[in-house]
Amino acid sequence: MVFGESAGAINTCALLSSPPAFGLFHRAIVQSGPCTWPFPTMQDAERTGTDVARRLGCTDPARTAACMRAIPARTVLAAADRQADILSPFPWAPVVGGRTLPTPISTAIVTGAFARVPVIIGTVKDEGRGFTTAWNDRPGTITDRQVAEILDRHFHDMIDAILRGYPAGSAPPTERLARVITDAMFTCPSATSASMLAQAGVPVFSYEFDLPDIAPSMPDTLAGASHGWEIAYLIPKANQKWTSTAHRKLSTTMIEYWTRFAATGDPNMPPNEKGGTGAADRTAPTASPPVWPTHTGEQARTLTITPGDIHPISTLASEHHCEIWR
Repeated sequence: MVFGESAGAINTCALLSSPPAFGLFHRAIVQSGPCTWPFPTMQDAERTGTDVARRLGCTDPARTAACMRAIPARTVLAAADRQADILSPFPWAPVVGGRTLPTPISTAIVTGAFARVPVIIGTVKDEGRGFTTAWNDRPGTITDRQVAEILDRHFHDMIDAILRGYPAGSAPPTERLARVITDAMFTCPSATSASMLAQAGVPVFSYEFDLPDIAPSMPDTLAGASHGWEIAYLIPKANQKWTSTAHRKLSTTMIEYWTRFAATGDPNMPPNEKGGTGAADRTAPTASPPVWPTHTGEQARTLTITPGDIHPISTLASEHHCEIWR
C-alpha cells in the first residue's frame, strides 16, 4: 500500500497515474491532497528553472549548472521560493509529459489509464486555517476588505459567486478566507477526485475528519481541526495523552479502518468480528466500528470521523459550496 498526507497525498495520486508504478502497490490512501491539482508541464518546468537561474545571475546556458552549483544552497532555495500562497499554482511538482507521468492525473483517471486499486481519500473539515498566515503578519489581523481583494486576485471570474457563498459578516475575516481555501483547494477537489475514481470503477471510501471540541488554532478562527491534525490519531506517539476517552477511541477506530484497508482493500470488518486492536487501545475488544460505505457516483456518501460520532453523510458538497468550485 502507498499513502500520504498533503504533498504526500498528491504524490500518491501521481503514483496512481504513473505507468512505471503499476503493479507495485495494491491500495492507496490519499489524505488532504486531491488528485485534480494541476502539475506543471515540461515547458512550465523549464521556464521556472530558467527564471530561477536568471535571478541567481546564471544566464549563460553553457554554464548554468556549474554556475548554480557554485552558489550556496540557501541562496538557491531563496531564489526558488517564489510561491506566494496556497492559492497560487505550484511551480515545484512532478512534471507531466514524460515516461513517469505521461498525462495529467485527472486525465489518466478519466481514461482508465491508472492503477486500478481501492482508494481511501478525504480531508479534514477546516484544512485552510493554517494557510491564512501567508497573508497575515500577525494571525487575526486580516480584514474583510483584504479578504475580498485576495479572492478577487485569485478568482476574478468567480468573485460574485464566491462573495455570495462566503459573505462578509458570516464569520471572522480569517475564518472566511480559511473556508474558501478549505473548499476550493481541498474538500471539493477531493470530492471530485473520489467521484472520478468511483466512476472509473475502483472501490472508493471517502471521509471528512473533524475535531469540533478542539480550541481554535489561531486568533480570528473557530474551533475544529486544521490541515494535518488527523495524523496524530493514525500514528500516535507512544506516550500520547488523549484529552478524553472519546479521542482515544477515535484513534483506535481510525487505525483499525486504515490497517484493515491496507490488508484487504476494505476498511470494514467482517460480520461478527470485534474491534479494539488498534495501537492506541490494546484493551478489551469493542464493538465493530460503524460501516464505511463506498463512495459512488450516484450516492456520494462520505464518512464523518469525529470523537464519539462516526457516521456517513451525503451533504459534504453542499456544506462546502462545491457548486462554486466545480
